[in-house]
Amino acid sequence: MTNRKLFAIAAFALMILFGAALAGCNPSTPCPTCPTCVPTPTVPAATPTATPIPILWDERLTEIGVTVNRVSGARYVLVAAWLTKNGSWDDVPAWAKQWQLDSLGGDHNAFGRCLDKVGNVVQKTFVLSWPSGSDSRTPESDGWANLPLSGNYWDPAKGPGAYTWTALNGDVLVGIDMPHNWHWSFFGVWQERQDFVPSNNFERDGSGYE
Repeated sequence: MTNRKLFAIAAFALMILFGAALAGCNPSTPCPTCPTCVPTPTVPAATPTATPIPILWDERLTEIGVTVNRVSGARYVLVAAWLTKNGSWDDVPAWAKQWQLDSLGGDHNAFGRCLDKVGNVVQKTFVLSWPSGSDSRTPESDGWANLPLSGNYWDPAKGPGAYTWTALNGDVLVGIDMPHNWHWSFFGVWQERQDFVPSNNFERDGSGYE
């Protein structure tokens, strides 16, 4: 073997030894595992969840202390709430005008509308409650249930109003009333939760099966 070939073999051996040293390899220490060769752990697929129905909210409700009680497991979710003053729709939020009707002229009422998952009107019983009692209504032919509010000179600066308003088995609109006996009406739209699964074919709501 020529000196040139011996020199080439020796140089190649030195290169291998030098590379191994850089990688931290020696006869007694295994080379570190190549990071790209480590198996990627399997991540279980996330369980799909229903997209929450957004709420359309008239900020004037917040200004007078009206709130929403989100009821755990409720079938119907409050998706929109607003108020009118003296029966006028002139200053309601633009999104509320989609529900404007000539029949909604009451100027000190609680109005409620209930929808199924795809937006069809449900003839659902609504309940208006106050400290000394309650009353209920089902929707009229226009799809809205309503009950009048009585004036009691409520001052919003002193706390929430006396009334709550809800579709049975639904979220509750809390603290509505007639501030200073002004003729204000309160509107709420409820919709069935997209992920709700009835436990049977009927649902008791206090007035019978429906």
